[in-house]
Parts: sequence; C-alpha cells; structure tokens
Amino acid sequence: MVSKKPSLLLFRYSKTFQVYRKGFKNAFDELSSVTLDLISDDQQLYAVCFSGELDLFIKRVSKLYQLEVQNLQSNELPSILSLAESQIQEYFYNQRQHFEIPIYLIGTEFQKKIWNQLRSIPYGQTCSYKELGHQLNIKSGFQSIGQANRSNPLCLVVPCHRVISVSGQMTGYVGGINVKSYLLRLENSIAI
Repeated sequence: MVSKKPSLLLFRYSKTFQVYRKGFKNAFDELSSVTLDLISDDQQLYAVCFSGELDLFIKRVSKLYQLEVQNLQSNELPSILSLAESQIQEYFYNQRQHFEIPIYLIGTEFQKKIWNQLRSIPYGQTCSYKELGHQLNIKSGFQSIGQANRSNPLCLVVPCHRVISVSGQMTGYVGGINVKSYLLRLENSIAI
C-alpha cells in the first residue's frame, strides 16, 4: 500500500537585491545586484535560492510532499516573506549580521546536522570543511560535508558561504565564486 504524501503549499517571491559596494574594487565592481528566489509558507522560510537552484529545491521537496508553489508579487507577500526580504536587503546593505527569520529545514538528518552547525559560524569568520567535521565529531568524509553544504536551501540565512578549504582557498558556491568572494568581503568590511 502506497501512503499519500502530505500536502504543502509554498509561496515564491523572486527579488533582485541591490548590494553594498562602497570600497569594493575589481571583480566586485561588476556585482551590483543579486537575484534570489524566496520560498515560504505562511509562517516559515524554506529556501533562499540563487538563480537556477529553485528547480533543485522543488524537486527535492516534491519527493516528500504533494507540493504546490504559488508565485507572488511584492504587494501580496505573507509577513514571513516581507520579513525575509527586509532582512536580506539589510544584510546586502551591510546593516545586518544575523537573520531573525523562522526557518524550516528540509533534508536528511545528516544535512540538517551540517546546516545547523553552519549557523554557528560567526559573521565575518570562516571555517574549513575539516574544522566543521571536527566540531561535529566527523573524523573523515569531509566530502559528504561539502555535499551537504552544497544542498543548503537557505543561502545567506544558513551561511554556507563561510566554509572554505583547509588551505584557505575559496571552494565552489551555488551563487558562484564571485558572489562568495563578495559575501566574505562584505562581512569583513565592518568591525565586529
């Protein structure tokens, strides 16, 4: 007997955010805005996706839920999406260091463990995949940590951009290395 998947109604709002650029030069001069898809229900934020990542999120969630996604305009947003929009814009304007948005994580227990640990990396600091593994008592298999990081549906809010290689090099990022570089520079541009 096949059990019926529970229903889930989510709202999608696509927004182009202007970014803080004062004092940024070279590659960062080209980054003047970032387009994100914000996904929520009436009470919690489920995803903050860069361009092209929304389909992967929907595919993953559709395995667990009978999913319906409604596209919204700015004048019809539930309060959670208005709050997320406001806090993300404050972050990009260098006026917010921590997000205070109710979130709901959809993933495996291992992924949720990684994502919750990511939330403990302080603003303006980075952590290597290896350090993250040691914090979680994972002795090897740091590649699985990277895969969980890559699957993070809440970019910025769950700060996966703060994870770098053990050598200090920036590694892949769903928004692109240029965006990851920008985010790390943005977070280091003010005193903590």
